[in-house]
Amino acid sequence: MTGTVGAPPGLSSPGPSPSNGANAEMDARQISAKIAQQVQTLLQQARVSSEQKVTAELKLLHNVMQEMDLRLDTLNKQLDEVPQASKESLEQAAVVAALAKVEQQWGKELGKLKGELQQTIFAHNHNADLMKHQKETLDRIRQEIDSRSAPHPEKVKAAQAQVATLEHVAEGMQKKKLDLLLQRVSALEAKLTSFWTGPGYATPAVPPAPATPPPAAPPAAAVPSAAPSAAPVRSGPPGLDVYAPANEGEDEDEDELQAVIGKALAAATRVGN
Repeated sequence: MTGTVGAPPGLSSPGPSPSNGANAEMDARQISAKIAQQVQTLLQQARVSSEQKVTAELKLLHNVMQEMDLRLDTLNKQLDEVPQASKESLEQAAVVAALAKVEQQWGKELGKLKGELQQTIFAHNHNADLMKHQKETLDRIRQEIDSRSAPHPEKVKAAQAQVATLEHVAEGMQKKKLDLLLQRVSALEAKLTSFWTGPGYATPAVPPAPATPPPAAPPAAAVPSAAPSAAPVRSGPPGLDVYAPANEGEDEDEDELQAVIGKALAAATRVGN
């Protein structure tokens, strides 16, 4: 088989076989076709797995956003139902107590909203890292196929384009939801500010209640290595913990691809011998 690519490291190069050269070439074509078919199947499985993961993450984010919308609507309704009493009918002590209670409640709610927003951003960064890892895996598969002269490189490019499109759509939807959440928080702050500075209340010198600090988010680069397969990525409202998708499926796909390539190389060695 003069002129062919050398054997990979660890495998001896097969010697020339002039007697059955035509059969060896035909077997090599069949092996190459089988490798291409199996790689195409793995790419299809990776695409379906990526779509399922993105759909699950978007569904979780949608549920959290709906829960936050309901809470914001309830808070707005409670603020609308607060009676606007005249200044003369209230004593100074009652005004101070009411404002202190409202300020304390506002500090708690604002801390929760900031924490949930931080966790949403953290989940978005985690999804972006997962998509990046998926893209790197596909690039590595493409390089392995190119090194073995795959007959269908355009299918690999099409699969990579589909993954990039899914990543772009997921990032756009998450950014849009985050913008809507920030607008709702700004509207709530403006409404509470107008309520505090309204003509019916005098602003007393009351020290502000300490707001709950938002949890510090870890660096985006350390997200994939720090997230276990079954541990929650963040803690949202009660009963709505968001779990990071496990990476076991990706490892199984890589192991399966390595096994297929190893079998193909072993078969090629037997044919050459």
